[in-house]
Amino acid sequence: MTPETLTDVAGIRAELATIREQLFAVASNHMVLGATAIAAPVFNAQGKVLATIALVWFTPELAPRAKVLGPQVRDIGLDLSAELGVRVPPLQYRAQREGAGAPDRISDGAVARS
Repeated sequence: MTPETLTDVAGIRAELATIREQLFAVASNHMVLGATAIAAPVFNAQGKVLATIALVWFTPELAPRAKVLGPQVRDIGLDLSAELGVRVPPLQYRAQREGAGAPDRISDGAVARS
């Protein structure tokens, strides 16, 4: 833990709500001072988190780019999930990029299996 680690319940709940909404997390200096991680889930066919993909680098270089790289890491996680046969969540989770098609099925924001 570091002085920047979230430890209060309200702060943790707020952070988890943000993570659920955007489908990626950014943690700067939470575990190690000077390190930032951007992570996103990879879902299995049942829509449960199977794995996590993460990018970890030095905070001064990575943290300023988190708003751009976060959605890209999320999309990689969703692409890996799709390779495992999972239908992707609604388009609100997908980064704005050319060629991103609509999901096959929307299920209240949850991942829908094929």
